[in-house]
Amino acid sequence: MISHFIKRLFIIDLVLLVILVVLQLAVSLPGIMPFSWFCLVFFNVIGIIIFFVAARGVLHKSSHRFMAFFSGSFLLKFLFCILGVIGYVLIMKPKTILIIVPFFIFYAIFTSLEVSELMFLLKGIKKKTGQ
Repeated sequence: MISHFIKRLFIIDLVLLVILVVLQLAVSLPGIMPFSWFCLVFFNVIGIIIFFVAARGVLHKSSHRFMAFFSGSFLLKFLFCILGVIGYVLIMKPKTILIIVPFFIFYAIFTSLEVSELMFLLKGIKKKTGQ
């Protein structure tokens, strides 16, 4: 089931990679494109970490443990996102605030993937246990 997440992540990465390459070649967005590439790498790394932390919660039989892992993993993601954006802004000093647009697009895409995959994992476990 975890391989299902990796496969979907790979497909989404390929689609986003093609979109970013086309945008880089077709449109001049000097302040936004470097941050978009940063977001792609950042959300892949954070997404994999967060998914595996949250997946551990799904494997617990206790609903309290599941909610603790699930909530904790998304709080951790939120904190990493804040640190990532602040770090990028402090280091790269972008000239436009529009860099936040690709961040939210990537955030929505990767969060949707993580939640849908966790639900898929939870349904699979419920089928196995007969609940």
